[in-house]
Amino acid sequence: MRRLFYKTEFSDKDLHFHLEEIKDQINYLKNNFQYDSASMEFFNWIMSKLNRLSVVVNEDVRFDYLTIQGEIDRLYKIDNSITGVQILFDFIKTNNPKRAILTVTVPKSK
Repeated sequence: MRRLFYKTEFSDKDLHFHLEEIKDQINYLKNNFQYDSASMEFFNWIMSKLNRLSVVVNEDVRFDYLTIQGEIDRLYKIDNSITGVQILFDFIKTNNPKRAILTVTVPKSK
């Protein structure tokens, strides 16, 4: 199966536009197959999943993860021998921060 990973960024507006296009197509199909209960059940299921995606697209993220990802990519291009990145998030500025430690191993993409 073909991998669906692309180096293309979509804006929230683009994603919302494409989701609405898909929803319009589902509504068109629902009108054409309104007497087929199995098809209607499937279309309703798809619509519920698309509505969930719409909520995610419209939600504001807690921090700008794309900036962090861009900086990690930039650093890796400079030195591809690095094996990790240490990021410190502070919620308040203090001289003696109390930080939780979160260690995540991310598999390298192919």
